[in-house]
Amino acid sequence: VPFKVLLIGLGGGAMPMYLHRHCKTAVIESVEPDRVVVSIAERLLGFRRDGRSSVELADGLEAVLRRAAAPESRKMHYDLVLVDCFAGGRVPVTCSSKDFITGLRNILASGGQVLQNAGGSEDGLLTSYHGIFSPKKVAASRLGSSQVVIHAHA
Repeated sequence: VPFKVLLIGLGGGAMPMYLHRHCKTAVIESVEPDRVVVSIAERLLGFRRDGRSSVELADGLEAVLRRAAAPESRKMHYDLVLVDCFAGGRVPVTCSSKDFITGLRNILASGGQVLQNAGGSEDGLLTSYHGIFSPKKVAASRLGSSQVVIHAHA
C-alpha cells in the first residue's frame, strides 16, 4: 500500500529526495509555483521525477482546493502533507488562509498528518489551525529561536 505524500513548496527538492530514498512505499506529489525553482532543483541539486515522485507547477492554495474539490471516488487522501511555502520570507496568505487549511483537512487520509513550516511566527496560523482541526489535534513546536512547525492530524 503506498504512503501518499503531498509537498507544498519544492525548494531544492531535498525533502522529496529524502522520502524517495528512505520510504520505499512513498508516492510523492510536490507542488511548486515557480518554474525556475523546479529547474534549479532538477539541473543543479539532483531532484528527479519518476513514477513515485512528481511535480505540479501551481499555486499551493489552488492545488489543495482542486484536490479537495475532486469527486470522492477520485479524491486522493494523503497520509502526510508537508507545507513549506514562503514569499518574501513570510508564509503567504495563500498558504495560511482558512480555505487552505480547510482544504488540507479535507484531503488527509484517516490518521493523516500535516506539518507546516510557520517560519518565526505561528500565532495567527496556529489560531486558524485550531479553528479548523480540533485544538486537541494541533500543536506547535519551536525549533530554535526562529523556526516554528505546526503539526495537525486527522
